[in-house]
Amino acid sequence: MVVLALQPGFDEPVLEKFSSFTRELAWDPRRVSYLLAQAGYVISVRLHGAILAAAAGTPFAGIAYDPKVAGFCRDAGAVYVDMPGDPDLLASAVLTQRQPNWAAIEAMKARARSSFDQVLSGRPQGRMQRSR
Repeated sequence: MVVLALQPGFDEPVLEKFSSFTRELAWDPRRVSYLLAQAGYVISVRLHGAILAAAAGTPFAGIAYDPKVAGFCRDAGAVYVDMPGDPDLLASAVLTQRQPNWAAIEAMKARARSSFDQVLSGRPQGRMQRSR
C-alpha cells in the first residue's frame, strides 16, 4: 500500500502516522498521475485524487470530507463514505475491487472535453455572451 499526500506543508504530519507503509508527498501532476495509474485501487479524501484516479482508469472510492467529493463519487457511481468513514465499507470496496460506473465517467470526460474545446476555440457557451 502506498499513502500519497498531495499538499506539501500540510500533509506531512498525516504521512507520519503511516510510517509502516510506503509514503510519498507528490505535487507534480505528472508524478501524481503516474502513481494513480499504477495503483490497484485508490481511496481518496481529496476531490482531485478521485478525479485523477478516474482519469487514469483506476478504480476508486471517496471519503467525503466535503460535499463535492460525495457528489463526484455519486456521479461516477463510485463508493464513498461520509466522514469519519466506514472502514468496513472501504475495505470491502478495495478487496472486491468495486468498480465505478466507467460509462458515467466517460460521459463526464466527454462533457469536460467539450467545455474545454468551447473555451479554447473562443465560442461562447450556452447563454453566456461575449462582452463587447
